[in-house]
Amino acid sequence: MRPDVILQFGELRIFFALIGLLTVIISILLFLISTRYLVKPITRLSDATKQIAQGNYNLGLPTNRRDEIGQLAGHFMIMSRELERVDQSRQQFVSNVSHEIQTPLTSIQGFAKVLRKSVISSKKIVSTIHPLSKKKAATSHCSANNFSCSHHWNKDKRL
Repeated sequence: MRPDVILQFGELRIFFALIGLLTVIISILLFLISTRYLVKPITRLSDATKQIAQGNYNLGLPTNRRDEIGQLAGHFMIMSRELERVDQSRQQFVSNVSHEIQTPLTSIQGFAKVLRKSVISSKKIVSTIHPLSKKKAATSHCSANNFSCSHHWNKDKRL
């Protein structure tokens, strides 16, 4: 008995078609898995940039990968901590400036209140104005330093 060649070729075509289909399905699955492996950390970094833009500097990015994405996540965490430090410094600076400006204003307000309520001798006025002029000089010095700090802050920001 001779085997039917046409039947055998038909079976071979079906066999190769199944192998080809199985190869395509496995390739698609591997592609999806590898894409997820690469895209998920980048998505986390993107979400972290949004959190930093909203002022949330305490991020928990996984930095245990040993590839470029892991290095990027590590550098991103360093940048986040540095931004948090700079933001805290800025807030402290604004608080100090506010305090330095409020102190002489409070003294001036108190002096004006006293002047309105009573008649004060010129000697008393001079003795009260002298400390105020010292506070004004200190405030001017503080303002000049703050301008200098502000100028450096903006210069660093441009870099």
